Amino acid sequence: MKKVIFALALLISSYSSFSATLKDTPVVVLSTSHDIFYFKICKTMVGGTVEVYNPEGKMVGTQNLDNRKLIIDFFDMAPGNYTIKVKKENIEETFTYHRDGYQMVVRAASTDASKSQVSPGK
Repeated sequence: MKKVIFALALLISSYSSFSATLKDTPVVVLSTSHDIFYFKICKTMVGGTVEVYNPEGKMVGTQNLDNRKLIIDFFDMAPGNYTIKVKKENIEETFTYHRDGYQMVVRAASTDASKSQVSPGK
């Protein structure tokens, strides 16, 4: 019985620390499948902006962050590396979204974590 209680306490404490880490992260990428870049921002980032730059560095879209979740649709965009900047005041998170029609790769500039997902051929 003591082992079960200890395991439960350990599980709860590890969940709490993991949850706190996610709350401190300004931007969390939720999905990058099917030409979609879907992300969630923390409450402090509401009121900021998101900017999308094409492979040539030209801004192709901008939007105010009025909600905590946002979807960017790359379906009609040409293949290449797109830069996504999520900003508010002195906080900026930058992501690179690679679109070639078959493989989407997201790299976060502010962290070492990167996600890669291969979608089926269209």
